[in-house]
Amino acid sequence: MATHEKCKSNYDDWKTSVHCSLKNVFNSTTAYLVGENIRKILGISHFRPDEMARLVPSPYDFTCKREDANNIRDQLVSVTTDSHRHIWFSMQTNPFHYIYKTHSMINEDPVPPTKEYPVYCYFGSMYSYSTFKIHSEEHPVRHDLRVLKWHEEPEAIRITTTDKSKEISIPIRWIQKPILVNLKDRPCVVLMLKYSVKMKKRIKMKGREKYERVCKSDDNRFMTVVSKSSDILLSFSEISHTYAFIEELTRETDEYHDKFTVNFVTLEQNVVKKENQLFYLPSSASHNQHYALNMLFSMGYVFHDKYSQQLHDEFVKFDKDSFNDMCYYLKEKLELNHCYRIKGIYAEFDAYLKEKRKDEKDLEEPKLPYCVGCISITPLRILYQKMQSTIGNRALRLKTFGGPDMFLLVHIREEDNGKLKDYDRTMKFD
Repeated sequence: MATHEKCKSNYDDWKTSVHCSLKNVFNSTTAYLVGENIRKILGISHFRPDEMARLVPSPYDFTCKREDANNIRDQLVSVTTDSHRHIWFSMQTNPFHYIYKTHSMINEDPVPPTKEYPVYCYFGSMYSYSTFKIHSEEHPVRHDLRVLKWHEEPEAIRITTTDKSKEISIPIRWIQKPILVNLKDRPCVVLMLKYSVKMKKRIKMKGREKYERVCKSDDNRFMTVVSKSSDILLSFSEISHTYAFIEELTRETDEYHDKFTVNFVTLEQNVVKKENQLFYLPSSASHNQHYALNMLFSMGYVFHDKYSQQLHDEFVKFDKDSFNDMCYYLKEKLELNHCYRIKGIYAEFDAYLKEKRKDEKDLEEPKLPYCVGCISITPLRILYQKMQSTIGNRALRLKTFGGPDMFLLVHIREEDNGKLKDYDRTMKFD
């Protein structure tokens, strides 16, 4: 009997039920085609393509046996094909069941525990549900990754250069709930971030070594790329470490639970050779409109990668009275969902605006006379926030100062827009 077959016989839960979900099935035709692939390619005869087609665009939640769930995961590339790579698959329990053995058939011993994982880091953004755009080096140097814990619960991810001279820190609470495990070609992991990372460098002071926070420098390309990146792709030196890392990060306890959802995907990875150009509104646009577009560009690649000449032309033609509200709405959408398709903003915003106007009629709140821009300066970014309404003050009212368009509220913040506590006297903003 082959080693792989021996391993499989050690499991006694192949017939247990597993709750699963297929997400981002955008139309009934796609649902039916993918459903038929599950039936015919995998031989799961009880799967219901017609039912999945009726439920689009909602996620299709279903229950199947463990063996069938594993087959969908392991054959996801064949099931979705290149035409439907935007579909994600998740299992509610034990998503890596039997996957260790699949990738270590020669050795029956479990993957040895490790404190640090050798890893290659690619910074960029999720361009869509099926594509990750890489803005950092195509062939990066190796780093070491470690999950830092407090009372056995993950608290942060620390990524350091092999000589320990530089460090990137990502607090767990700064990572969005969906974690992507790419099964196309070599397995890798995508973490979608709510905020930018913390960057530190090692210095020697008074004979002692310590790490200090650093700020973005325009002449450092890597820091510029990191500051604009909304997501990070991790490719581990050992394939087994891919799953060991995710299991360590997502293992639930009584106190640490419901933090993440593991989604299996089949992503394309595109290296960006030349960045998109910046687009500007015509001079006839108002100050507020220019501000709103700058706000979206300040989000970095999550907006910039998706914004094209065609979209810009549509933005220019958009109703001037609603332009700012549309940009604020789009910012919220992209913050919640890095894969959001900008082309869908117009229809969604129109429905949102109708509901908003109904609420405003019911509330009838008085409008404040002035609107002032508000920016957050963080160690790595300058983020434009939604303009704030105010009753104003003498400076705003005096024509000598040019009115509210000449003023900004400026906050020095942490990357998550909270109070900046991790600050050192040597840290300065250029």
